[in-house]
Amino acid sequence: VKMNLEEFQDIFSAARLSEAEHRVVEQKKRHEAEHQRKIKELDNAIRQSKVNAEKDRLADHLALFPDNYKVLTQRADGIFNFSAPASGVEGDIASFDIELMIRVMSSKWTTIPIANTTSTVASDWKVSWMPERVDVDISSTGSAYVVLDPVADPEAMLLIKDEQQVLATNKSGLFRVQFSAHSRVRKDRKLNSVSLSSLLYPLSGASMTLCSHVMSAENDEGIAVKELSIHPTSAVLKVQPDDGCARISVILPLTSTKFEIRWLDIVEAAKEKKRVDPGATDEATGKNPSDESLTVSHDVMHSVEDGVVRSTNVLKFETSESGLNSVEFVVHGPKGTRVTSVSGYSLSRWNAGAYNATTSSIPVRALFKSSNLDSSVTLHVHTESDTDAAAKTQTLELPRIECVGALRHSGHIGVIKVTNGVELHQQKAVGLARAEPTDISSQLRLNTDRPIMLAYKYLNPKYTLHLSSMSHTAMDTLEAVVDRVHYEVSSENVTY
Repeated sequence: VKMNLEEFQDIFSAARLSEAEHRVVEQKKRHEAEHQRKIKELDNAIRQSKVNAEKDRLADHLALFPDNYKVLTQRADGIFNFSAPASGVEGDIASFDIELMIRVMSSKWTTIPIANTTSTVASDWKVSWMPERVDVDISSTGSAYVVLDPVADPEAMLLIKDEQQVLATNKSGLFRVQFSAHSRVRKDRKLNSVSLSSLLYPLSGASMTLCSHVMSAENDEGIAVKELSIHPTSAVLKVQPDDGCARISVILPLTSTKFEIRWLDIVEAAKEKKRVDPGATDEATGKNPSDESLTVSHDVMHSVEDGVVRSTNVLKFETSESGLNSVEFVVHGPKGTRVTSVSGYSLSRWNAGAYNATTSSIPVRALFKSSNLDSSVTLHVHTESDTDAAAKTQTLELPRIECVGALRHSGHIGVIKVTNGVELHQQKAVGLARAEPTDISSQLRLNTDRPIMLAYKYLNPKYTLHLSSMSHTAMDTLEAVVDRVHYEVSSENVTY
């Protein structure tokens, strides 16, 4: 083929341009492939980093929450209406609305115990769920929660397992479980009480509403509950009257899994007040002592010291009547006996009369606060009796306490000595039987570092206990060695 130089140069230039374009296209493809490879490697690295971070997060959660859930709060709001029979409901049943807030950490199957099926009567179960979202307030009760059907939803079910109602789910997020628990109100004459126990988790808050259509008619102030008691006693409560109802807000200790509220039925109290003989009624308390069945458990520790015998008494009063308002007892002892202090929970005041030389006794009366609704009260009574500190030998008559109007009065007696130079013997014991030192109340036994020399028990407070005391003179010696110890026990005396 013949062509001129100009045509040949054009063809040559076109061929080189085409070759250059092909090289550029190939190079672009290689660069794009390399770029895609690096992007894929970066995506894989990011994805693996997220997977590792999620594994670390789950490992941390499992280390902190091995059960994969945490119960954040549990609250109980109760109501009891005295006029409930008018609406076809039993009049001695209180209803509590229980709400649990539960955080599930990861999306794996988890069973969460909710309530005991053997001890809790529950109904109206509701379950709602809010997915994991950092921009949603956990206290929200709006549309952020999705209402679940615990019967039809395959990923959130209420089951009975090991005598417990449990929530089984494989969803992570915040769950709100609500149900109604029913508790029977216990009535003991004019005292009513209702409790919520057998809970699986501590209560973060509680409230109770007590209503009655007759309370406001009996109460001039329009307050449904005037006398109120709550257990545990460390709980903080606030009562707000509202048209014949008392709305009680309770702040419980962080570890409390139960609480109990007691109150007086004003109508029954008014009826009982009318039945009581006004002549036999205590004017200070408005209560007839003869109506009560009072039993007393008494433990006393006598401490023999120089010139004085100090006695620490623990008196536990129990009665079938609700709300013990006052007790009376008599301290019997030799001349010089005195009552130094009386203390106890809900004690309002106490007073001791003058020593009666004819009966060798001191009358004591203790009054309790009107808010005391307990049928059991414990008092700590401290007494002192003078002795002759200069006498080498003497007879010690130990004081005793006799409760007025008690159906049964029994107890234990312990004797210790503080002075080392005093030797004690039993001289006279009437109405007493020997007992083990461990039988004495731990409140007294564990509060002394001295050995208990003598221990007795009695079933009748009209006993007699006289001890023979012998004082020895202390002498200074350079060295003393005990080569013989004699211990004698007989029915008449004990020698140490």
